[in-house]
Amino acid sequence: MTTLADLRTPREAVLAGTTALGALQRGEGNWSDFKVFNVPGIEWITGFVLLSLARQNSAPGWNAKGLPRARSFLHNSQRGNGGWGYHPTAPADADSTATCLRALLATGPADVATDKAADLLESWIEADGVATYPSGTRGIPTGSGYAKPSDCVTANVVLALHAAGRETGALVATLLRRGGGTEGWSSYWWEGHTYLQAIAVQALATAAPDNPAAREMIHRTARRIEEEQRPNGAWCIKDSNGNSRDSAFETAMALCCLAAAGLDNAARLAALVSFQGENGIWPNEAVMRVPALSAKAAAAHPPLASGQTGVFATAAALMGVQDMS
Repeated sequence: MTTLADLRTPREAVLAGTTALGALQRGEGNWSDFKVFNVPGIEWITGFVLLSLARQNSAPGWNAKGLPRARSFLHNSQRGNGGWGYHPTAPADADSTATCLRALLATGPADVATDKAADLLESWIEADGVATYPSGTRGIPTGSGYAKPSDCVTANVVLALHAAGRETGALVATLLRRGGGTEGWSSYWWEGHTYLQAIAVQALATAAPDNPAAREMIHRTARRIEEEQRPNGAWCIKDSNGNSRDSAFETAMALCCLAAAGLDNAARLAALVSFQGENGIWPNEAVMRVPALSAKAAAAHPPLASGQTGVFATAAALMGVQDMS
C-alpha cells in the first residue's frame, strides 16, 4: 500500500474511481469482469456496478450519459421470466436478479420490469432462504449447492424485495436464525467473510430496523468485524494455506458492514483509499468461489475466480468509501 502521505482524500478517491468505471463502460452500456467456466460476468457485474455508482454523487458527467445506457442494458437483457443471469447465456439466478433489481430501483422508479423481477424472486423463496438457482434449473444438477439456499443470496434478496416494497419478514427470520453462530453467517460464494456480514447487516438494518433481535445481531456482528481490523487499518483475507494478506475487498466490505451498523467514521477510510491505483482502479483479487457444479456444499477451499478488469473491485471499494464517508 502507499504511504498515508500519498493518499487521496475520500472525495478525490470517489471521483477517480467513478471516472475510471465510466471509462470502462462498454458500448452496450454494460461492464464485464471475472471469468467463471471461461465466461466473463456481464449482467450481474453491470447490476453491481450500477448499484455502486448510484450511491456516488461525484460523477455528474457519467450520470448524464452512462447511467441511462446501463439501465437500458438491464432492461433489454432481462429474461422472459423477469430475471437476470451471470452472463447472457447463463440461466437467470436469484443473486443476479436481486442485484439488477436493486440497481434499477436505486436509479429510477418501479416499472413493469422491476415488478416482474420481484415476483420471480418471491416465487423462489424456500423454507431456509433463497438458492442461487431454483431446483430444476437447466444445467444445475439435482442436489448441487448451487440449488441450495445460501445466506449471501438470501440477504441480497431481502434487500431487493424490501426496495420493491415486498414482504420480507420470513426471510429476515431466516437470516436471524442462520446468523447466530460465533462466526456469523456462512458464505457459499465468497472466500472472505466480510461481504456476507456486510450484506446481511444491511438487510437486517434496512428491513427490520425495529426488531430487537436484528439490532442485537447487527451490534454483535459489527463488534466482531471491528475486532478483526489490523493495526494498519485494513482487513485481511486468508489463502488456502492459512496465510493472511491485506485485502482491499475485505476492507471495503468491512466498512460497509460497520456503516450499516451505524458506526460510520471517515477516519477509517485511509487504508481502503491507499489500495487505489493512480488510474482510479482498485486491485483485482481472487475472492469469488467457483464450487463444482456437482458439489452439494462448498469445499473448504474451492477454486477461486479473480477479477480481470478491476471493475468489480473498484465498484466494491467505492461502496466502502461512500458508505463510510
